[in-house]
Amino acid sequence: MKLLLDADVPRSFLSRLRDRGHDVSDVRDISKTALKDAEIFVIAQKESRILITRDLDFSNILMYPPAKSCGIIVLRTHRLSKEEIFRILLEAIQSPQKQLQGTLVIVQKDRLRFHR
Repeated sequence: MKLLLDADVPRSFLSRLRDRGHDVSDVRDISKTALKDAEIFVIAQKESRILITRDLDFSNILMYPPAKSCGIIVLRTHRLSKEEIFRILLEAIQSPQKQLQGTLVIVQKDRLRFHR
């Protein structure tokens, strides 16, 4: 699966996801300066990547319509350890990619919410 990690996602997830066979890029490796949300969204679409972020702005379906995306995963996992967040993230991306295409997934401790 092709994934793009936003700058607010733990950097350690990059290698851990790659070790599981995913094609992962990190916005911190794309630009030396901070990118705006709109720029990140465009990069994800140009590279056909599912965006993984903790930025709640990406859950605004008017600004970032899921139907125009390869998928957006927003991690709403406050007060959880990196291990817990990673475990929940794996649950989200193990959904068939067709299900993630054009979908906004809100990841919370006890549930995944899918919005198309």
